[in-house]
Amino acid sequence: MIFLSEIGEELGAARACIFQLNEKQLYDNSYEWCAPGVASEWATLQDMPRDDLGSPFARAFRENSGYYISDMAAFKETDPMLYEVFSRRELSSLVLCPFYFETDLVGFVGVDEPKDMSLALPVMQIASSHMSGLLQKSFYVEKGASADSVTAFRHHVAYELAEIQANPGLKLD
Repeated sequence: MIFLSEIGEELGAARACIFQLNEKQLYDNSYEWCAPGVASEWATLQDMPRDDLGSPFARAFRENSGYYISDMAAFKETDPMLYEVFSRRELSSLVLCPFYFETDLVGFVGVDEPKDMSLALPVMQIASSHMSGLLQKSFYVEKGASADSVTAFRHHVAYELAEIQANPGLKLD
């Protein structure tokens, strides 16, 4: 997806991904963008149990809030099980934001190793909101979102980034 590469590049991330629930109610890495020189994790991130998201993620996702880890070593004490999942991927930081179809959690978007954590969470909140909108549109409009949706998303992200950069303390709803 084009917008994953734009998000990844804007945030200076190593990887940007979309995870969606599959028919077994497990998470699949549906789409992935990797920075040059970064190996794909797509094949190893299929059929991930929902339990792998642990309590900090579950709590944040229930509140339709994003979740970030800026220091993976410190996170080891917070959730040892989830730390094991992420440490296998040799991550030091990540940001994840859920997206919903109507009232059901159906997936999340994430970036690994973003260079600017102050921008990462707001940008990922915008991305998750966009994913929810695309799901709604694809459900209610024949066969999915048009290219116009991607173009609109690009303009929306550019506007939101300009707002965030102009107002560093700005909080997005």
